Amino acid sequence: MQQRCRDAGMDGFMVKPFDADQLRRTLERISADRAASRRAFTLYAQGAGRSEAEAQSRFLSALELEVATIRRAENQGDRESLRGAGHRLRSLAALVGARELNAAAARLQDEALKLGSSDLAALIDEVMILADRLRSDLAADATA
Repeated sequence: MQQRCRDAGMDGFMVKPFDADQLRRTLERISADRAASRRAFTLYAQGAGRSEAEAQSRFLSALELEVATIRRAENQGDRESLRGAGHRLRSLAALVGARELNAAAARLQDEALKLGSSDLAALIDEVMILADRLRSDLAADATA
């Protein structure tokens, strides 16, 4: 159930009954995750003499490149390229505090050469869902 909710784009999952402290901690975690991406773009923009919007655009371009690399490598059966793309995607996710994507990309990096085809395909699907969610979250933050 939790995974289906996350796949649908939810930021968290709580099971009833929950208390006010649990709700507060969950909301603080979600808020911190979103603030991390904004801070990353602010810091990059300041250091590079660019706008936050340009920093976010460059990040999204890099994210799209790695997603395309993963799809291409999957179609070609190139597990070494999958491993490398997992490594780069892991770094991108860490930059903006996308913990779930970071963890999935780390598994892709670590397991690309070891997993059976169906397990690897499931992991790639998970990475794609999380990358899509990150793109959506960043778009929502940009309009907020």
